[in-house]
This record gives sequence, structure tokens and C-alpha cells, in this order.
Amino acid sequence: MKEFVKALRGIPMSDSAPMLIALLICTIYGFLSTSTPDKIGSAEVGIAGLLILMIGVRGAVSPLIFMPGRGAPILIKAMAIFLIVVPTIVGLIFLQNSLIDYIRDIVPLFYALLPVFIYPRLKRNPDLWLHTLVAALFVAGLGFTVQYYLDPSIDIDRLIVSQAYGENRDNPWQDPATVFAFTFSLCAAIYFMSKGAIVVSSAFLLAYSLMMVMYLSTVSRGPIGLSLLAGVATAFLTFRASTVLRRLVFVIMLCAFGVAAYMLLSSSAERLLAGVQMLFEKTDRSGLLNARDIELGAVLEKAVDPVILIAGQGWGGLISNPIGGGARWSFVHNSFAYFLFKTGIFGLFFYTAYMGWCLRGYRYFFRRSGDSAWISVLLIVSAPALIVTMLLEVSYKTLSFGFLLSLLLAAYFSVKNSQSKTSVLPRGKI
Repeated sequence: MKEFVKALRGIPMSDSAPMLIALLICTIYGFLSTSTPDKIGSAEVGIAGLLILMIGVRGAVSPLIFMPGRGAPILIKAMAIFLIVVPTIVGLIFLQNSLIDYIRDIVPLFYALLPVFIYPRLKRNPDLWLHTLVAALFVAGLGFTVQYYLDPSIDIDRLIVSQAYGENRDNPWQDPATVFAFTFSLCAAIYFMSKGAIVVSSAFLLAYSLMMVMYLSTVSRGPIGLSLLAGVATAFLTFRASTVLRRLVFVIMLCAFGVAAYMLLSSSAERLLAGVQMLFEKTDRSGLLNARDIELGAVLEKAVDPVILIAGQGWGGLISNPIGGGARWSFVHNSFAYFLFKTGIFGLFFYTAYMGWCLRGYRYFFRRSGDSAWISVLLIVSAPALIVTMLLEVSYKTLSFGFLLSLLLAAYFSVKNSQSKTSVLPRGKI
């Protein structure tokens, strides 16, 4: 942390200020706002103003300028402009969709395109942005967790043993920042445990435990299962990259934590079993996919129409969603089905290509060494949030989705920079 602050002081204010603003945005977002607010309050106005400051005039204009060397690659700019302009024309002019529904679609699109708007900043200082965005998402996730526990309708005594969603039915626990913070707590605990940092590891385990109670109480199967898989992957990665002595210390510490956890949880065994039982009951009642396949079928049924297949229903378009009993909703839970439904086959293609561009850092995952295992851990941590966000929930329409994609793009640039620095070293100096 000291090295990060020192590095932050060493760069111009024009570069460091946006990073601090990003951290402030996520703090306000997690503690005072919600994933998709029904009305605009002071927190949302503050976030909007800070976003404008963070992006800046150049960041806002550069995606619209087709000039090599300015901002994101030209093809990415072209895809971004298509996703903004064409479905807007289809939705507002040709199909005359509701303006309110249009705004609910177009604003989240700008969130998803955030990496395009701050591309120059990410490329110029990828390491600092990587640390900043990790901290920002973690703070936002903690904020949503605190909001859950402070919800007056939540009965603390009934947590885990019965479903407790609270008054905020916006599902903030499915927000990418919350899923990221949940997984990060476990993986960071394992990583720092392998480094011998027991106090830091214990703090992250405590955060993970608090979030686990929330996820068990909301019967959220995806985040729980995916976080545990990420923890196993992180343990394998850190164990493989350690020396024999560190492996021995790691195993001893892991056993010690296991014994301590058993002693702490033995008095709550019945409560934990009740939480696990709720997970199985939900699977029996809703199935493994929770009707997501039925929803996808409704989208594909609409896409049989050649016009809808090509042009979609535009931003602001509605669909009779079978999950809602046929009610006309502006969303579906799978982001790819959503873009097919809203933007047609061409928009889906551009969205998929854009996602591939943002997530290309994953192709370097298996090339990482023990000295740079932290980036590999961050890639592992990001995977559950991406899976939940893009395939299982409507959280692809949230602000934190853009921050998550920006984090992964910063990770890609960080890897590229480290490789270029290594490649120019003379032999024997690597």
C-alpha cells in the first residue's frame, strides 16, 4: 500500500486525480446508492458528476474521433458508436419506444463502454489503475454488504435459517462489485496466507464470512459456488508457485485456520446446515438454471422475425418475459440474449467482440510466473463476477460492470508492459 501511495504521488495530478475520483465514485455507489436506482437522488447526481470529471473532455470525445493513436482502436470505436446510435434510431424513431425505458437502457450501455472512454488513462498507468480499481470494487462490494445488514427489514436472528432479501429488491448482492468483493476476500486470504501475512489473511476471511452469511440468507447459489471454485484455483496457483518450505508453512496455516473455523462454527452448525438446505430446496424448486433457459427461448422465439433478428427492438424495447408471468420487461438475465433482443444479430456480434477485447488479458493467464501471480489471482477473482453478470443476472446494466471491465483491461496492459520490459533486458538479467 505504501508503494502504491508513493507511486501515485509520483505522477501528475491530471493522472492521479481520476484514480482517486474512481475510488470515491465506488464508495458513494456502494454505501449510498444501489445497482439500478428507481429514482435519481443526490448520490446518483454526485456519481454522474464525478464520472464526468473522471472521464474528462478528451475521454468523452475520443471515442467519436476516428484518428489512429487517439483513444481506443478504431474498430472498437466503430462498434461502440454502432451500439449507441443504431439501436437508438430503431427504438426511438422507428418503434417509438418509451423515453423512460430508453434511458434505462442507454445509460447502462455507457457504463459497459467505460473502458473505451478511459482507455488512454488505463494504457498510460495500467499498474496504478489496476490497484485503484481493485480497491474501488472491493469498497463498493463492502458498501452493499453494509447496506444489507443495516436494512431495517432484515431480522439478524433469522439470517441463514430463512430467506432474507430485505426492502431493497434491487439485488445489490448480485452486483458485480459485491460478487467481486466476495470472491476477492477468499482468494486474497489464501494468497496472503501463502505469503505468511496472517493478520491480513484473517481480515479478509472475516469479510468473506460476513458476505457468506448474506449470500446464504439470499440463497444465491451462483456466487457461493463460483467463489469456492475460485478459492480452490487460487490455492492451487499459490501452492504451485511457492517453494517447498513455503508450501509446508502454507499447509500448516491452512490446517490451523480450518481448526479455528471449526471451533467457531461448531455452535452454528445447525444454522449453517439450514442455509445449505435452502440452497438445495431452491434447486429443487427452480431448477439448476432458475428458468433462464425459458427466458432465452422467449428471446429466440422473437428473433424468428427477420426484422427483429437484424435490427432488434432498439433501446427501450420490451419483451413478454415468461419469468415474470408474461409481464413486459425491459431486460432478460443473460447479457447476450439481451443484446440480441435489443440490437439484433449485428449488435450481438459487436457486443461479443467488444467483450473479447476487454477480456483478452485472460489469454496470458497460464503464462504467468510465481513472481507475478497477483495478476493471475485477480483474473481468477474476476471470473465469478463476470459469469454471474454476463450470464445469470441483470447486473450487466450496472456501473460496476464498467469498472470491472476496466480492471481487466488494465490487467492486460500491465501484463503487456511487464513483458516488454522483460524482453529488452540482456541475457542473464531476467
